[in-house]
Amino acid sequence: VYAWAEKYWGAISLILHMSFD
Repeated sequence: VYAWAEKYWGAISLILHMSFD
């Protein structure tokens, strides 16, 4: 059920890491 949320947050997390790098 929350598989989409995991993928969604994974993408956001990646973007945040790239933004704050």
